[in-house]
Amino acid sequence: MACIKHNAYYFENIPYTVASDLQASLSTDITSGNSLGTFLFAQHPPVITLGRNALKSDILSAEDTLASSGISLAQADRGGGLTYHGPGQIVLYPILRIRGLYSVVSYVESLQTVVARTLTSFGLAPHFKKGNPGVWVGDGKISSIGIRIREGITSHGLSLNVFEDLTGFDHITACNDPTLRHTSIEHESNVPVGLETVVEEISRNVEIVFQTQLVWQDTQTYVT
Repeated sequence: MACIKHNAYYFENIPYTVASDLQASLSTDITSGNSLGTFLFAQHPPVITLGRNALKSDILSAEDTLASSGISLAQADRGGGLTYHGPGQIVLYPILRIRGLYSVVSYVESLQTVVARTLTSFGLAPHFKKGNPGVWVGDGKISSIGIRIREGITSHGLSLNVFEDLTGFDHITACNDPTLRHTSIEHESNVPVGLETVVEEISRNVEIVFQTQLVWQDTQTYVT
């Protein structure tokens, strides 16, 4: 696969629904021939997202309880069940045309590899579970993966827990698994980790795994 350039953005605090609309716009740019693809890095305000396999019964707190905690709810047109996004967690949305380049399985494995390489650079020992997209450290899930592929173009992607505060997950049964325990880079490494450092490390591994060069763009382009 030849090395090509892809645009990249990092939004430090973008609402989930705005990011979803942006993904749709970036997908259209690919189909119209105006873009080769984009890697969208983000942090979201606290939100519980419901994938196509989500069960409302997996939301463990009443909506008024969630609202008082500053947590919103949002539908997500991706695979998987419920998950939580919030500050201290980096989300990566690759918007790419993968038809003829990756199978669904090999694409998901590439996302897992990006995360695994990143975690290894922080001295952690990541591992995978067959048939269960994501990345674990010990018995804790540190990264979730949920994607959508439409007409050969990807959207959604992965999340990686960086900071130790994971209380948002207490409100849900994530990924339809009541036994699931979440963890983070800070918790596993026992040292403070800067978000910018994690973004830099993820982007470095994106370039290696996807054989691309990221061209960073001004996020003001998409501020409305």
